[in-house]
Amino acid sequence: MVSAGKCNTAAYPRVSVLIPLYNREKVVAETIRSVLRQTFADFELLICDDCSTDRSVEVVESFTDPRIRLIRNEVNMGSSETRNRLMDEAHGEYCAILDSDDIAFDYRLKVQVEFLDSHPEIDACSGPIAIMDGEGRETGRVWYKKPYGHDAVKVRTLFCCALAQTALMFRRGEVQKAGIRYVPGPANDLGFFKSAVHALRFENLGIPLVKYRVWPSQMSTEKAGQRSRALEHLYYQYDLLGLALTDADRQVLGIVVTGSPVPPEYADKFADLSVRIAMANRRTSVFDQQTLVAYMSDMYRRTVKEAKKLGLMTYMRYVCKCREFSKLLASC
Repeated sequence: MVSAGKCNTAAYPRVSVLIPLYNREKVVAETIRSVLRQTFADFELLICDDCSTDRSVEVVESFTDPRIRLIRNEVNMGSSETRNRLMDEAHGEYCAILDSDDIAFDYRLKVQVEFLDSHPEIDACSGPIAIMDGEGRETGRVWYKKPYGHDAVKVRTLFCCALAQTALMFRRGEVQKAGIRYVPGPANDLGFFKSAVHALRFENLGIPLVKYRVWPSQMSTEKAGQRSRALEHLYYQYDLLGLALTDADRQVLGIVVTGSPVPPEYADKFADLSVRIAMANRRTSVFDQQTLVAYMSDMYRRTVKEAKKLGLMTYMRYVCKCREFSKLLASC
């Protein structure tokens, strides 16, 4: 039987793997097994059940590994507060987040511990995630392949989520010291990162760390609610810049918050927003200016690639627009 809230080892482990759990009886066993076969063994696996109504708890209790700790919420608290409780209950020097329907690659903990051990200036790291469908079949897609480096991670929070939450590892003490918590409601990854990137230093590693399961519901009505909440978190960065957003700005951000490129028909609106961002940042220095300009220029180049689908003449027109945009940004 797994323990109910007590540490299983005489000394505290290096890593606490944190899994929030709610109604995942069909897949949570696979998630747990992926943690137990890690090549780095000095960890506790802390699972918090948020009042599941299926057999999820029974599945967890069927494992006998003493490194597993199961705690249970007395009432349904939602994923954000459950994640906060997991952080409060953790014993490890490092905390590694893993969603209850995802699968960690065997080397995940080893790679991240070695990186943080050798880079004391970095507080947290994540990495690319390989996408699989609800049945666990890999799709060949990989998300969060870049950016690399803290300044690039920080800049990306102006437009979308910068890191994969399910592959995140952080120094528990530094997160506690900074008072970083998960914000209630959907899109709690952006809710966590929106302020964390200004208090801590992050890195995005270049090796896939987790297989991320995408369910059909994430592609329908549930995704609309996630997007709305994600935009609210996104606007936090613009408040820091002191930049008032127009309706056109919000239209552009509503597209790019999903990670999609700016469509050609929105290119002028994006260019206007980008120039105002660069000018506002020149005054406030919230972000590294060089990294900011380079990232927004790269976003416009993605728009040019989209324009190529519309024919050669349209493509060439956007190539010229891109050159003008880059010169304008550089002058801000």
